Parts: sequence; structure tokens; C-alpha cells
Amino acid sequence: MTRKRSFGLVVLVSLTLASTLTAQFDATQFAKNLRAKYALTIATGPFTTEATPGIDMTVVFAANDQVCRIRLQPNQAGRTRRVMAGRSVDRFIDQLVPPAIRGKGLQRFSEAIGLPSKSTIQYENVTISEFFQGQERTEVTVTFPQEVCPAP
Repeated sequence: MTRKRSFGLVVLVSLTLASTLTAQFDATQFAKNLRAKYALTIATGPFTTEATPGIDMTVVFAANDQVCRIRLQPNQAGRTRRVMAGRSVDRFIDQLVPPAIRGKGLQRFSEAIGLPSKSTIQYENVTISEFFQGQERTEVTVTFPQEVCPAP
């Protein structure tokens, strides 16, 4: 093999391994970290806590104790509008489920019926949906499709 060809093969193998590693994440450790950071008990949920000022986070666990859904909504403390605006919410979502947890982006789609609309991005490990009323974001839901959430 020529030197140029072997270098190309090494790069290809490295990229393949890197993409495989980023697509994997430890769901058990993710659930443990979430429970520890937000003082969620081991008992069945869902659990609602203030994730960041003005934003409530509801975490739903599957029967196997893995996170199956996280829902972010504005809290009602002194607010008349239920809107989540600003980059701080985006930064919080990026910290909650960083790219290493999400995996590779698979598809993006939107749907709207009048003013209410939904924008969804499917990744390998999670699906992130944003709900809007007009141009105002009212909710963000992170779903882990490998897990089965209990019926409401």
C-alpha cells in the first residue's frame, strides 16, 4: 500500500470509530446524574422541579429507571404568559442533552395548525420537539425513543 493510501485508510477508520463513539451514551449514568443534580428520588415519577429560573422541568422515567421524557415549560410563579424565550433556555437544553448524548442528527420536520406549531429534530438517541404559539416558544420536550414511558 502506498503511504498516501494507508493514511487515507487510517483517517477513514478513525472517523468511523469517532462517529460510533459519539452515537453511544450511557443511559443509566445519564439518569443517575439527572437524579443527583436535581434531587429526584428513586421512586416512580414524573418529577417536576425548577430547572433554571422561570423554567420547570418534568422528568418521566421508564420502568427500567431510565429517562424516557423530559418536558420544559415556563413556571407559573407570577407569570401571565407561558412563554420560554431567550438564549438561556437554548444553553440549558445544550447542557442537559449535549451533542455527545444526542448522537447524529437524522431528520428535522415542522408542523403547524394555525398559530400552534411544533418543530422536531430527531437524533440517534433523542428527539427534541419545540412547541410554539405564533413565534413564542411555549414548551420543549426531549424524548428518548429507546425507552417506553408509562401511560399518563
